[in-house]
Amino acid sequence: MTQQSDQPGVLESNEFQLAGDGVQITYLSGDRDGGPYLTYSDADNDRTFSGQEIHALQCELGTLVTVLLRYMPDVGSDMLTLIVPQVRVAELSEPVETLAIKCHHSTPMIGPPLGAAQSYQVIALQGSVQNPWLR
Repeated sequence: MTQQSDQPGVLESNEFQLAGDGVQITYLSGDRDGGPYLTYSDADNDRTFSGQEIHALQCELGTLVTVLLRYMPDVGSDMLTLIVPQVRVAELSEPVETLAIKCHHSTPMIGPPLGAAQSYQVIALQGSVQNPWLR
């Protein structure tokens, strides 16, 4: 599902290969069936997400792509939000830098938590973006 840009020969990109701080992420905004696809790997997780498991929100920063990495009943959950910038690719690939934010949301069993319910880890990512249909 390739989108044409206003400039001839420049195609909207939609495949990101990113890494940083022990994390590897691959994100496709749309595969051949039109749905999103994301893989996430770090020391504790090796997960694949597709379709309704991926929530994408357009905003001024780009597209915020969020997945639920882990849910622990009576303890909390870990979510990942990837900031996907708008990038256009004229060649096979272009370099890209972005951020991912890992959020731990505490939900203790007994009473409301003291202090902040969420804690955040910011992950700087570098890699490339390419149009998978040009390969």
